[in-house]
Amino acid sequence: MAEPIKYTSEVPAFFTEAYLINSFCGIESFATDATINSIIYRKSAEWEYEQEWRVSGGFGRNKEEAYEDVNFGWNELDGIIFGLSTTEADKAEIRKLCEAYPNIVFMQTIKIAGSSTLYVNVID
Repeated sequence: MAEPIKYTSEVPAFFTEAYLINSFCGIESFATDATINSIIYRKSAEWEYEQEWRVSGGFGRNKEEAYEDVNFGWNELDGIIFGLSTTEADKAEIRKLCEAYPNIVFMQTIKIAGSSTLYVNVID
């Protein structure tokens, strides 16, 4: 089930303008699986040295539900990386939810201006 990560130096465009127009007009089917896989199995070229493979669990056990929550064991969750657009309010809420996990290191994604390069720094 594992698939290799595709590394890219460009920020990927998940849809072309023509594809979106055709999808909204009913000319072309919206390829949900292909779009999701494009996100799950893609990473910045900066990480290519990892030669990572990933397994996607698909849409969860109950495909009728909008989402599925699966709890981590107390020692399984050891890090949270906040994305570029994570608000301070969201960070505070996530930190509160993580209080039961003793090994968590919080990190912040930082984008280098003028490039697609991202770095992750440990934060307090």
